[in-house]
Amino acid sequence: MARNDLKKFLRDFDRVTNDVAFNAPMEAANTVINKLKDIGPSWTGRFNNSWNIDTPVKSLDAKGKKSRGEAVPLKIRVLKSRQSAKKLRSSNESVFIIHNVASYAMQAIDVANFTPLKPPPKVTSKRTQTGFRESGFRGLDVVTSEPGADARQTAPLDWFKTYANGGAMNKDVKIGYNKIYRRVK
Repeated sequence: MARNDLKKFLRDFDRVTNDVAFNAPMEAANTVINKLKDIGPSWTGRFNNSWNIDTPVKSLDAKGKKSRGEAVPLKIRVLKSRQSAKKLRSSNESVFIIHNVASYAMQAIDVANFTPLKPPPKVTSKRTQTGFRESGFRGLDVVTSEPGADARQTAPLDWFKTYANGGAMNKDVKIGYNKIYRRVK
């Protein structure tokens, strides 16, 4: 009888290890990425589809498609097996990294200034007033997208800093963790 209880305990221990150490942080990272896709700029869709999650178990990293068009959800995998639990426990790191691999990601999150690839054409007409729109958005004010067409969405200036430092990211992380923790009880 005690032998069966030990097997059940070890099985439950591995399940809880997987949920606490991997599945909950993965779900939290995915919740954050979904929010970043929702609030961030998406002109062609490539930036939104270039978010990645690097995990302690490299074979379970979630990578964006880097494709044009509407935002595609990341396919995240969860740990279920005992072998995965052992692999996770033997890993030297437990950090989940969210990053965007688009070549212009630093410009899109307002960390770097835009640097055009070629010089702008010479202007022969009279000068116009420069500056930001009153709405605080860059680019088009009207955001529309037809099915099958490129995504067209601008974002407020410093949208990423506001999300990361304003508390909304922490709130989304808690939502992601709680989805998994409800199962663990």
